[in-house]
Amino acid sequence: MLRIHLDHLKEKSLSLDMAVPAERFPILRRMMQAGECGFAGPISIRLKAIRIGELVEVDGECDASLRLTCGRCLREFTSPVQFVFALTYAPEPPAAAVERSVPLRPGDEDAGLLGFHGDTIDLHEG
Repeated sequence: MLRIHLDHLKEKSLSLDMAVPAERFPILRRMMQAGECGFAGPISIRLKAIRIGELVEVDGECDASLRLTCGRCLREFTSPVQFVFALTYAPEPPAAAVERSVPLRPGDEDAGLLGFHGDTIDLHEG
């Protein structure tokens, strides 16, 4: 569901607007299992992806409604959360796709680049 197929970016940008259950994101699933928070509904995601040469830039925003517990009175409350994100993906060399410990290219980790291989970018991993 949260995948971008590079074929869709050959001629134009791609815009997506979706609602995704929090359980679909590994880090959010771990937070819920640990009792750190819950979600009152799906996460609303709006994003735009554009291909610039070999790079793919993804800009977007997420809205969610968190269920938390007050540390003082222990009552549950709901708090809206909104954040924006900007991700840049670069193709991984074939060896780096197998060995995740290998940087994309020297200096890429400092540039904030995320890697992908093949013709699909999985946004769950970003």
